[in-house]
Amino acid sequence: MKELEEAGIDVEAGVYDSVKCSERDWEEMDEWSDENVGAVVVGSDSKFTFAKLAYASLQIQRGAMFVATNPDAGDLVGPGLYPGAGALVNAVATACGKQPEIYCGKPSSFMLELLKDHANIDLSRTLVIGDRLDTDIAFGKAGNAALTALVLTGVTEIDDVNAWAERAETDPAAAAALPDRIVGSLAELCGLEFNPDELCPSLHDSDADVARDEDDMLRAFPAEDAETPEDFPLDEDYGDDDDASNKFSPSGYM
Repeated sequence: MKELEEAGIDVEAGVYDSVKCSERDWEEMDEWSDENVGAVVVGSDSKFTFAKLAYASLQIQRGAMFVATNPDAGDLVGPGLYPGAGALVNAVATACGKQPEIYCGKPSSFMLELLKDHANIDLSRTLVIGDRLDTDIAFGKAGNAALTALVLTGVTEIDDVNAWAERAETDPAAAAALPDRIVGSLAELCGLEFNPDELCPSLHDSDADVARDEDDMLRAFPAEDAETPEDFPLDEDYGDDDDASNKFSPSGYM
């Protein structure tokens, strides 16, 4: 909200903080609510309530633009997936019967253009790293990044990758979000020693073994078109590009 206000946008926040919203409350809401709301922005909100859901739905049905921050369903926190912005976005979309007109975050073109125009990012020289195939990797691929790398310390596990790869055989959208590289963690990508049980307690020993030793980790993903610019120091950090014995080398998954 602070960013919107600093940009000169009037924000109607906290206008309906009640937890409940009966049918009578809904009818009264139609009478007292602001009819000049131009957009409803839905993102992460740990105080999300049924009343907020109803109010957002009402404004979108009246014609307000439906804007979402990102589609991430959840984030890996502690014992499991903590609800993300995508969970709330889907709730509002179901309630009002409409999908967001704009996604501000990955993998939308909106974010791509922002990086290019305002942050001077040259994606052709960029390595995009993330733990989600449908947002992080899809974002890198859509922006023609030099390389994309999936890390297994977040929401995506190796079984998810294998299932995604099978789906990609018949689904062009899934095929467009296959990573160029897969690593156990960002630490390993940087050449540091990685203990998954210390850095990510939610990974069990068996999962850690899979991350290191599973043969399926070596399955070939279609990345023939991925080129490494001469000044992109991946090989320097990880050894000989032809050393297939190192699963976490740049060529380990080719």
